[in-house]
Amino acid sequence: MKRNFLLFGTIIISIFVISLTACPPGNDNILTYALLDAAIDSANAAKTNVLISTDGSELTNLKIWVTQQQMDALNAAIANAVTAKAQSTTQAQVDDAVSTLNSMVTIFNAAKQPGAIQVVIRWSFWGSQPRIDNAQSAINLFTERTGIIVNVETQGVTEHFQKFMTELAAGNAADVIQLGGHFRTLEINDNGTNAPGVENYMLPLTQFVNSGIIDTSQLDDLAIQAGTRDGILYALPLGINMPAIIYNKSALERVGVPLPNTSMTWEGFEEWMGIVKPLLPADTWVLTDCSIVPSSFMFFSYWAGVNNTPLYNGTNTQLTAEEVQKYFELWNGWRSAGYVPSAAISTGYSETDEAALVAGKTIATINWSNSLSYYQTLISDELGLIELPNAAVNQGLWTQVNQMIGISAGSANGEAAAMFINFRAINPDAWAITGADPGFPSTSAARDAIATDPVSQKIVEYISTAVNHTSPVGPIIPNESEFNSVLRTIAQKAASGEITAAQAGQEVMALINEHIGN
Repeated sequence: MKRNFLLFGTIIISIFVISLTACPPGNDNILTYALLDAAIDSANAAKTNVLISTDGSELTNLKIWVTQQQMDALNAAIANAVTAKAQSTTQAQVDDAVSTLNSMVTIFNAAKQPGAIQVVIRWSFWGSQPRIDNAQSAINLFTERTGIIVNVETQGVTEHFQKFMTELAAGNAADVIQLGGHFRTLEINDNGTNAPGVENYMLPLTQFVNSGIIDTSQLDDLAIQAGTRDGILYALPLGINMPAIIYNKSALERVGVPLPNTSMTWEGFEEWMGIVKPLLPADTWVLTDCSIVPSSFMFFSYWAGVNNTPLYNGTNTQLTAEEVQKYFELWNGWRSAGYVPSAAISTGYSETDEAALVAGKTIATINWSNSLSYYQTLISDELGLIELPNAAVNQGLWTQVNQMIGISAGSANGEAAAMFINFRAINPDAWAITGADPGFPSTSAARDAIATDPVSQKIVEYISTAVNHTSPVGPIIPNESEFNSVLRTIAQKAASGEITAAQAGQEVMALINEHIGN
């Protein structure tokens, strides 16, 4: 009995102590301020980046404004809420303060308006009509979400590079520029050695990464490294590509020819062409003459590297006139065997919508892996991808982090341009529209976005295999665009018989030495 009495007394004392703690002298109830604190935080957040204007006429539509009276009203409501927190004696008073402030925030948010000046940016790039249409579809979604208008300026590859370099030098380039592989030639201005340098031409993107406009957190490291100079990000890639042979799978199946292996040696490739040619119609050839097309530089570089005589190592070349002669003899041999059309026929076709592959005049062509997307839009036959000859033997392929896109240094709309680059290069919604064009995405989310597109999946599968047969990409020869143009002219003369393979080798060596300063 005594034990129970003591226990009962302890319980009574404990309850008394708890009661004193929960209800200190002078307060009949405890006030809860969590909702009021949240309302105050929400009200302050509503003012973030909101500008004061009379009518918004001096602001772009990227800026949000309210009148001074509307801002003052919200500030007064916040001050009243702070006072209510300090002076309220009942929970009802606190709750009323929460309701009043939340109502004012609703009114303030409804009063926000974009500036009256429409932001318009220019985007300069090259590409075929399907690529242009693809890009415009992505642009439409971007404009719908941001209100920013993007005007495209498109040209052919050669014309694009000539135009943007001229405009960069003059300071009137487009806001957003597709630099392509040319970005690799832009270096930091080292006390005049590389003047003008990349910083003279391009606006650093690092500032927009730091502000959160560009989100690089999901980008592959390779993509960031490709666009960085001296620790500063200047450009982002629109895709990763690899050299490839694009072939017409349906046409081969129609004539009963075995499909090519993904990897073949030079001998195996020529043997396969020898099997295919007799089964084709008389006016159809196996391979496009890719020595005379605008992108001929890619295959020439590949051929030089896979034969252990790289074109340029940053200082000199391991090619000789005799070695280059073998390159032109290779093409002469394929023409003589009937695998490749004559120069007279080949010059009648381009690499775009009038390509020999599209016209059904050839079964295969050498191009970048992303070209599969473009060609497949132009032809009902199913196309496929295989590696260039000997790639698996000598690890001759390379991953090209290309289609580099950046902001010109003279842009007056850097923020808007950065928003567009973030959308086009990184946002999965943009990739869901464009597919793997102009390349293989640099984020896992974007790769998932193109997973339902069968053509894009072929590119993904090809790169996943071919990446095992790659070597690090070497330095780019100075003035690559000019070099490519002259190389093509020499190849055209060799193909037509105007000069011999030996003479072509000598002319190319003179061209190489001119460009590397020997």
